[in-house]
Amino acid sequence: MNQKQKALNSKQNAMIVDEIKAAGFIVYRIIQENIQYLLLQSSKNPHHWTPPKGHLEPNETELQAAYRETFEESSLKSDQLRVHDDPMSIRYQVNGKNKLVTYWLAEMSDPEAVIVTSCEHQDFRWASFDEAKKLMQFENLITLLNEAHQILAKRLNK
Repeated sequence: MNQKQKALNSKQNAMIVDEIKAAGFIVYRIIQENIQYLLLQSSKNPHHWTPPKGHLEPNETELQAAYRETFEESSLKSDQLRVHDDPMSIRYQVNGKNKLVTYWLAEMSDPEAVIVTSCEHQDFRWASFDEAKKLMQFENLITLLNEAHQILAKRLNK
């Protein structure tokens, strides 16, 4: 390996080390055969809508963070969610740093469970697929929702 390749590998490794990691669930429920997605509205400007998610704590796995953050942000406990096996992820930049967010699909075991948001959020909404796409402002998140919805549509034969 020449010096140029070593420098490139070192830079790529540094980018991975500097990457911010977060995790969450794309929580959904089925009401009268319709899929609805849980979206939380941020208390901070620009008050964007996203599924529950947050940063990993030291020595925490992505899945552990997804459970913790979902509970902190929506009051949903692990026994209220049926989590799908296959994670999906998106990457983007925030404040000049790379961020990797890993999501799992999670079905509500009780579609009528009460949602209580944290101070980080000012509102929540159960949204249809089309409404969720309109509320979400980030293209990569919309793409992820499209992927999630296709998976659910196949499972539900829709």
